[in-house]
Amino acid sequence: MDELLTPKDVKKILKVSLASVYNMADRGQISCVRIPCPSTNGKRAKALIRFDPVELRAFIDAHKQGVKEM
Repeated sequence: MDELLTPKDVKKILKVSLASVYNMADRGQISCVRIPCPSTNGKRAKALIRFDPVELRAFIDAHKQGVKEM
């Protein structure tokens, strides 16, 4: 099994902001795994977000534009 990528890993790969990574995940543009975390100190429960490298590669390939030859 491949290791899941963190949002920071995806940020580096796509060369976008961390906010963009979260926004794309929230909109369903990039598929992700949300791992529930218990709430602490009465705060709202959060979820860890991770990305499958194979699915990220598929996203990149699907949005790749042809390279023009000079």
